[in-house]
Amino acid sequence: MHLSETDESGIYSVDFKHIGQTRLNFIEFLFNEKDSRDLLYARSHDVRLALEDAFRVRDGILYLAPEMCLLYKSTDTEREGCQSDFDNAMSHMSQRQRRWLEDALAMLYPEGHKWRDCLSDSEICR
Repeated sequence: MHLSETDESGIYSVDFKHIGQTRLNFIEFLFNEKDSRDLLYARSHDVRLALEDAFRVRDGILYLAPEMCLLYKSTDTEREGCQSDFDNAMSHMSQRQRRWLEDALAMLYPEGHKWRDCLSDSEICR
């Protein structure tokens, strides 16, 4: 395993050998900062999600809320799987989760983002 800096300040990647994987070709680790109340988005600490909303539990497994995962995926919607992850998550996200993601996208992409219209219209976006 190897920790590498990226082109973005404060953003690092973890590289490791994935010997023997047949379907999964990578694993992504996201390291976020938090304060006493909020999880902070790595690329802009102005984007925050309350800790009580940031994590979910299913079958005893703690995972990051889909709206925060999708925010990370919003940086490269053409990357394999990102658009289908967005489409699949839409039907499972509450109006509150969709609103948070829409607001976060508006902050990060004031010029617009293809997912914002889908979130406000509650439609699947292609």
